[in-house]
Amino acid sequence: MSAPAKTGPIFARPIAHRGLHDKYAGRTRNSPEAFEAAITYGYGIECDLQMSADEVPVVFHDSALERRTGAEGTVNEISAETFMGLELGQTGQSPQSFAGLLDQVGGRVPLIVELKKQSDPKSPLGRIAVETAAGYPGPIAFKSFDPSLVAAVRQAGFSGPVGIVINGGPGDANAVSGRLALQHLVHAPANEFDFLSLNHLALELPAVNLLRRVGKKIMAWTVCTPAEAAKSRPLCDQIIFEGFFPPVANE
Repeated sequence: MSAPAKTGPIFARPIAHRGLHDKYAGRTRNSPEAFEAAITYGYGIECDLQMSADEVPVVFHDSALERRTGAEGTVNEISAETFMGLELGQTGQSPQSFAGLLDQVGGRVPLIVELKKQSDPKSPLGRIAVETAAGYPGPIAFKSFDPSLVAAVRQAGFSGPVGIVINGGPGDANAVSGRLALQHLVHAPANEFDFLSLNHLALELPAVNLLRRVGKKIMAWTVCTPAEAAKSRPLCDQIIFEGFFPPVANE
């Protein structure tokens, strides 16, 4: 399967960053309510995965619990059952497992799953995430800042789109322009990555343009206004957004 055919469904719609969250509407990020809102509006979904102490992939951004739940400790110190009993930001909403998210979305919209870097370099997060998603009926992609997790996804037999996440924003532009080819193209044979997910402020870097010209799809984050979307869209293949409602093209 060619890369464009593989990535096409993933890039077909604007992608809601950690779901269509809106604190004024009572929907916190990475919550079932935010994901359901994204589905209602026809957007793709981006989410984050961490690993619980009993090796269950769960939907959460931070490794530490405090900022989003008020609890002490880290995700990988508690069981999935304990984790899912926590409350997200005094909203009455609880986090869920990756399996629960897959059941919720059910293939209705594209799903982009970011595997968060783990403190244990031998973490089985990549493998178990792929096993959990086996047989999932809709478009799904995995991505990570950590190339070893991208490699683990491929080694686990996932044949769908995989991507490498890069910052490249202010303070990081030199790192991207100088090391992008050296670091990420070197990983290409092992990871066989199909797309880059990078800071929208880095879209004009020559290395990004070069990779797009040789067929790598570009996903830009996090686009927060219509003006940022208008500037970013000609330079990328899809946006990850929050804070507004970009139009969804007819498929």
